[in-house]
Amino acid sequence: MAHPRTPNIDAGLKKRYEFFKTFGGGQVGHAAEGALAMARAERIAEERGWEASWEPEEGPWEDYLGDYDKIEDIEEVAYCVLKDEDGRVLASLGGITLSKKSSASETRHYKRYVEAELALEAATTARLL
Repeated sequence: MAHPRTPNIDAGLKKRYEFFKTFGGGQVGHAAEGALAMARAERIAEERGWEASWEPEEGPWEDYLGDYDKIEDIEEVAYCVLKDEDGRVLASLGGITLSKKSSASETRHYKRYVEAELALEAATTARLL
């Protein structure tokens, strides 16, 4: 019998959890809880057909970056929008800097993390978590 505080985690959720535990931050002492919430939110988004789209921010990057002194390191400033299956916006985030110094893998991981954060916001708002 599982410990009463042990969440029911199947193999798919465990794989997602391990990704967010590895690549996410989180509050000291609560990183595992945050990783599990992100994993659940990502799965909810997938099951419900929510889609994230990325677009470049318009206008001069300086408007988004303020005093950022490493502008030459930035590949792109983007925004991400999470929409439901009917195209309604559920959550969004802008001013996301993507670095020239990041590998393609690092950029994919960062984008996945941002998309899961948006899914977490949407799932929490919808009281799915």
